[in-house]
Amino acid sequence: MNVTEYVREIAFVCSVGRRWSDKLRLTSATLGFHLSNAFRVVDPSAPRLYSVNLIGQAHDIWLRTRGGDFFVLAEVFGSGCYAPPFPSSRLRTVVDLGANIGLATLYLATRAPEARFICVEPSPVNADLLRRNLTPLADAVVVEAAVTSESGNIAFNDTGPTWGRGISRDGGLYVKAISMDDLLARYAPERRVDLLKIDIEGAEADLFSGPMAWLDRVDCIIAELHSPFSISQFRRLLMGRGFDILNGRAMATAVRTQSCS
Repeated sequence: MNVTEYVREIAFVCSVGRRWSDKLRLTSATLGFHLSNAFRVVDPSAPRLYSVNLIGQAHDIWLRTRGGDFFVLAEVFGSGCYAPPFPSSRLRTVVDLGANIGLATLYLATRAPEARFICVEPSPVNADLLRRNLTPLADAVVVEAAVTSESGNIAFNDTGPTWGRGISRDGGLYVKAISMDDLLARYAPERRVDLLKIDIEGAEADLFSGPMAWLDRVDCIIAELHSPFSISQFRRLLMGRGFDILNGRAMATAVRTQSCS
């Protein structure tokens, strides 16, 4: 990062802190994150409570100085990488796969505060903070599970940066797994998914496998892709299912152009 980016991050956290004490604490934590990152300290620190205004109203948020929360905060709110490619008034149902501690959901709630948010997060520690951080939202449900092609249980790696944990056969923690079909049947019956946000740390190939009947209910996907699942695979798979792939966006983005019969 260059000096301009550091200044931009500090200006952002100052703008969202409610009181001067919160502005100072957020600034100190932002600098602390970059310092720990420089020394490659990735183990998360204990969460701290801040009073902010990220969604058009005063609310509390829990963030960890070390581990990646401040990086995600700056990325999501600073870049607008999850901005929908259509009027936000169309957002009625949003599914967030890999919701982490809820920052992407909070960002989308600034655009569609009345939408229903279904947030899926397998890490128990992240899921706990996710529940706390989404308290201000009118209609948000947290599903503590990993999204996979089949429901059940799966090994999960719960170490390293808080934003980079994922399904791994060598993982020391077993978590609940839920398929997209089961997720939508339970939490969004008879609803279309206006926006599906995906950041599942390498599990994309498993998600996009099998018959994928659930995909017919989705109108837009914004995904952060991870190796070995490539943008060419994303493009080929979704264009074959009635989607168009948008170019020039920070995240892989697919918008439905053909209705499902």
